[in-house]
Amino acid sequence: MHKHPVLPRPQIHISYGILSTDQWKGIGEGPLRSFMDVPRTRDMTGAFFITYQQFFSRRSAVSLTAGIDNQNGALSYGSSRGPNVAGGNIPRASGAYCRQAYTAAVEYSYIYHRGRRHYTYGLIGGGYTIATNKYSFYKNVTDSAAFYGPHGMIPTNPYTEHCTHWAGQITPIAYRNETRRVGMYVEFGFGYKGMICTGVSVQL
Repeated sequence: MHKHPVLPRPQIHISYGILSTDQWKGIGEGPLRSFMDVPRTRDMTGAFFITYQQFFSRRSAVSLTAGIDNQNGALSYGSSRGPNVAGGNIPRASGAYCRQAYTAAVEYSYIYHRGRRHYTYGLIGGGYTIATNKYSFYKNVTDSAAFYGPHGMIPTNPYTEHCTHWAGQITPIAYRNETRRVGMYVEFGFGYKGMICTGVSVQL
């Protein structure tokens, strides 16, 4: 009589990722994208996710994950080095924007190699994102009528828009180290969790 292998216990993961697709989208979409600066590191809080993972073999697992991705940056046009749209020189910052993206997804993980206290794996995931972009120009910004108001690029100041899109994650390589109940891991990929994602997990 053959013994069935004991499956790993279900796990809860909490992770943090940077350079996610929504962080790139944040400066590449919307009515003011030509005036949105790349956020500095301190303006990008990153992508936080919580995940429930269930193994159905020693090598394979399915997960449900949900999280929020946030960034803040500056709106600008012109600079001290050149003219703005009206031909004058102004300070670079003329306002601010904030993007918050909420994602829910299903993931499949496959373990390439399992050791006693560690393993390497990859994963793919797919889901949906609901995002909110908020733009706000300073009240005394030069040429304000061109940016907000009846004839501007946005109708009001501040202005909030909502957008949705399909979300995906491809992580070809990841490494996890674990004790009996707690694990730590780092993942390298591309998608809603970021190009670099680190986290901790607890077995239930």
